Amino acid sequence: CLSPLAFEAFYVNANPVIMSQVAYKWISVLVALMVVPGTLVSPYIYNKLGLAGGCILGNVITGIVTITLLYIGLAPASTATFGIFVALLYACFPFTVISQLSTGPATSPPDKRGLAQGVNITVMNLGAAG
Repeated sequence: CLSPLAFEAFYVNANPVIMSQVAYKWISVLVALMVVPGTLVSPYIYNKLGLAGGCILGNVITGIVTITLLYIGLAPASTATFGIFVALLYACFPFTVISQLSTGPATSPPDKRGLAQGVNITVMNLGAAG
């Protein structure tokens, strides 16, 4: 997640400090809520584009947003850049969810999609923990 980038850019390196430690914690916690919109929209996207198309769409948007957030984090810290960072993070995180939900099932046979999804999420969680 890009919340550590926000902590570095808007708390550690900002002069004056723009984001408090409490705000950082809330940003990190509330990103989890953005899974809900992605989960609600994903069946519609998969029906229109297919699992592979949904995965590609999610990955492309996630890549563009990640690069944009990195550039915002490198810009001089201000309340405006902080607001844009947080708004973009929350607005686009559901696309990451769409990508994550479709990665395993897009490449597996229909009767193995549940297993593929479980393995996919487990590996992603292990990678994020390390």
